[in-house]
Amino acid sequence: MKNSGTFRSDNGADAFLDLLSVIETTKKHNNSPYTAIRALF
Repeated sequence: MKNSGTFRSDNGADAFLDLLSVIETTKKHNNSPYTAIRALF
């Protein structure tokens, strides 16, 4: 049985959740998630 959508490490899962948090927060403030991510890097 194929198990898709998983992470290979806890660090990878944490990084994804951090990024998802930034994206969802910017959406709630009616800002562009792309702009917010670019500002982080």
